[in-house]
Amino acid sequence: DIPVSNCAIRSNAWDSTLIAKVIKKDTISPGVFGKLQLKEEYRGTDQTPLFGGILQAEAFVASKLPITYNPQKKAKIVKVVNELCKAVTEQVGTFIEAVAKIDDEEPDIEPYVQQP
Repeated sequence: DIPVSNCAIRSNAWDSTLIAKVIKKDTISPGVFGKLQLKEEYRGTDQTPLFGGILQAEAFVASKLPITYNPQKKAKIVKVVNELCKAVTEQVGTFIEAVAKIDDEEPDIEPYVQQP
């Protein structure tokens, strides 16, 4: 006997429309994500978030540099790190949208059906 769950099935097809909705709900400001929070059991308590905006970039940089580091240089590093995070976030979003678009546009081909 194999135990079968009787709980409700929770699934969605992740198409470009659903991805766009989630991105919109998760956007704090342009290029800054994190409005939707992970469930408590999945949150890392000792992690320094990096992709949440300038304050998170400041905290991240501060955690990696000595306290005595030049404040002007530190501010410049924070700005560069924040810009990098924005660019990475944008590129990941573009990548996800491109993959979803391919999936939406191209029909699936059955691997065992001989094509003409």
